[in-house]
Parts: sequence; structure tokens; C-alpha cells
Amino acid sequence: MNPIHSILSAYTHDFLGQFLNKSMLVEYVEPVPTVSKVLNVMSLTFTYKAAIRGYESIVIQRVWNGISRFTMNINSEVTNANLIEADDIVWFDNEYNKAFIIETIEETLNGDSIDYEIIGTSLATLVKDFITVPSGDYDTATGTPEAVVRQWVTNNCIARPQYPIVLGTLKDFGASITEQTRYKNLAEEISRVLVTYDLGYEVVLDLVNSQFVFNVLQGTSRISTQSVNVRILFGLKYGNISEYRKIKDKSKERNYAYVGGQGDLALRTIVIVDSSTTRKKEVFIDARDTDITAELTERGEQSLSESAEVNGFEFEALERQFKYEVDYDLGDFVTVVINSNNFQHLQIREITEYYVKNAIRTEMRFGKPETTLTNVITAINSKITKLQTV
Repeated sequence: MNPIHSILSAYTHDFLGQFLNKSMLVEYVEPVPTVSKVLNVMSLTFTYKAAIRGYESIVIQRVWNGISRFTMNINSEVTNANLIEADDIVWFDNEYNKAFIIETIEETLNGDSIDYEIIGTSLATLVKDFITVPSGDYDTATGTPEAVVRQWVTNNCIARPQYPIVLGTLKDFGASITEQTRYKNLAEEISRVLVTYDLGYEVVLDLVNSQFVFNVLQGTSRISTQSVNVRILFGLKYGNISEYRKIKDKSKERNYAYVGGQGDLALRTIVIVDSSTTRKKEVFIDARDTDITAELTERGEQSLSESAEVNGFEFEALERQFKYEVDYDLGDFVTVVINSNNFQHLQIREITEYYVKNAIRTEMRFGKPETTLTNVITAINSKITKLQTV
């Protein structure tokens, strides 16, 4: 019997349905209150440790293409607070796609008790523990962006196992490309390949099989011009946004890249990538690991996308029509309408969740859904929901 299952038998009936096998999850029909968020704690070796309810505040920063972050403030007087240790895994209820591994624990004396600030990163950080070690000169992969990064996960995380990481179902997102890597951080290489195609990735907690599942993600289109999914529109005319503020920032923009490939001095291959329109802002990109023109061009485009002009706006989105994680979620594409002449189709790239006392509040950051991330906007979506804490 899985050790998690035997330990959980000591807990009340309402927690059993979250951890037992899939068939039992189907049979379990007792409703779990949606306003109550229980934080579960487990060791990196899948030994369940505790359920915690009395935290003072938790902030979760979800990132579409990267590593998310978890910060919790809790007092030592709270039951089981002292059981949390570095490298433990925490998650709310059955939200296995939002599990975090604890990296930092800071203690501050507060009278007769101790205040803990506990910081963690999403399970995607397990991929960050690896570099891309090639079997030859380079680890070269051809296929969809999803297939490319899955090959690198296989060659590094699975072939050199440190954690029980497995691949999820292949969806073959994107068109065929060729990429190569050599002694680079695996998480950074995954982000580099996927960002151009608006794809994300995650590492999900699989309690039933005591393993971690790597998946590449594609956002759902909910923009106004499609009719397959529910259309999500934010705008003044719909009464679901307020505090509008426009932003235009060219201070960090770079739009003309010299990309250096293999070779020395005058013999070195140089490819120019130009995305300028009026004022030209130059930058040099060192890509000495390749001499293929298409790859050098792609490196230049990726670099320019990271230092593009910011041209967006901020607003508070009022939850009157659409609900977070019900109607839309991280990675989805939505339409933001200011007036008939000013609207954009944008992807939700970051979401920050605040759990404070009896309320939940979320903030969202949007990015322009193009192959180059030319525009970034920030939006605030305030959601106040009663949250039962002890």
C-alpha cells in the first residue's frame, strides 16, 4: 500500500478523496467546500506530513512560461507549522498543477512564538536542477517545439534520474523546428524554445503513481473573433474594468540585432535581425554554438522579443461576468476593449493569487499573443471570496 494512503487513513473522511486511487476519487461524492483551502505538506519522497489551515497569508505567483513562486507567512502557534522543512512539497486541496517545493524558511522571534516566512518555487524548478549534457558535440532535436523540449527532458531528467519525472501525453503543439543545446540550464532552454510560440510548461504532482509529470501547455483562445469557446472580453463598455491607465515604455527596447555564429574575427558568421520601424537600437547576440542561418535568426528574434517596447495599459477587472479558473485561466487568450479603435487580443502570462485572512484576490499580467512578445500589459483582477481559515 502506498505510504501516503496509510498515513491519510488517520485523517478525517473529507481528506481521503484527495489522495486515494482514481477509482475511489470517482466514487467519492461528498462535496468539498470551495471557500476552504487546506494546505497539504509532503516530503520530496512522497511521505505525507500534515494539513495546515491557520496560515496568515499566502501569495502564489503563477507564470505561464517559467517557474512560479509561493510565499507563506505563518506563526509557530499554528498546528503543524513547525513540520514544514526545506525540500518539502506543498499544495492546496487537490490542485496538483499548483504544487510547490520549499526553498527558503526564515524565522523571526515574535514574543513567545516564531513567525515563519516560507518561500517555494513550482515543481518546474526540478527541471532547473539539470543542465543539458550532450552525448556528442550538441544535443540536436528536430520536431515541434513540444517534441524538442521533451527530448531534452528525456535525455537529462529521465536518462540521469534524480527525481521520478515522466513525460505527459504528447500533443505536438507547433510546427517543426530544429534546435540544439550544450551545457545550458534545462529550464532556461525549455523557456527559450517555447516562448516564441506562446507555449507554456508545467510539472504536475501525480500522487497516485508517486511521480512528477512534465507537460507542455497551449492556451485556449477565448478572443472575440472565435466561436469555439466562450468569448472573454474586458472593457469599459461592459462594466467589468476600472482605473484605466495606458503605458508606453521604450527605455529598454532593442530592435536591431547582430547575431554572431561560429568563426573568429572577420571570418565569424554574422546574421542581422531587424525589427525596427523608425529609431534603430542595436544589440549583439553571441550564438557561437551554431552556424545555421535559420537558428541564428531565431536566436535574434527571441532576444529582441525579450527587450521589446512595452506598449500596453493597466486596469482593474471586476468579476461581474467572468470567473478566474472557471471561465478563463493562465495561458488563455482574451480580448481587451477600451473603445472601438483601441482593442487587443492578449494572452494571460502571469497570475498572482493573494490569500489573506478571509479573502482571495488575484492579479493578472497579459502579453501580446504574437510570435514576438512585442507588447506587455498589466491588469488587475480583484476577486474577493470568503476563505475559511482557523
